[in-house]
Amino acid sequence: MKVTKLATAKTGVPPKHFNMVSLELQGMEPEGFHNLLILGQSQFLPGGGCEGGEMMADVIYYVLEGEMTVTDKNGSDTVLEQGDSVRFEINEYRELLNKSNDIAKMLVIAAIPPKQ
Repeated sequence: MKVTKLATAKTGVPPKHFNMVSLELQGMEPEGFHNLLILGQSQFLPGGGCEGGEMMADVIYYVLEGEMTVTDKNGSDTVLEQGDSVRFEINEYRELLNKSNDIAKMLVIAAIPPKQ
C-alpha cells in the first residue's frame, strides 16, 4: 500500500505546460509500481494550459473545479466543466487552455507505455 497525503505531494510543472502546477499523487515513484499508471492533480491559473501536441501516453482528464478548453487536431474547441471528462489515446493531438478567470483543477490519470 502506498498512501500520499495531499500536504506532502510533490509539485512540478510538466514540459510544455504554463501557468499551472501539477501535484504528483500516485505512480510517479521509480520503484515498486508495475502497472504503469499515474494519478495527478493539475491546477491551471487563468490563461494557463498546455501547448498543443501529440500525447505521450493514454490520458484521462476529469475536471474537479472550473473549466478547461480542449482543442483537437482539427482546431475544434470543447469546453469541459466540473464533472466532465475527456480521454486521449497515445499519439492523439490535444491542446489545453483555461480561458476563464477562475482556477481550474483536473485529475489526471495516465497509462504510461512500457519502455521499449
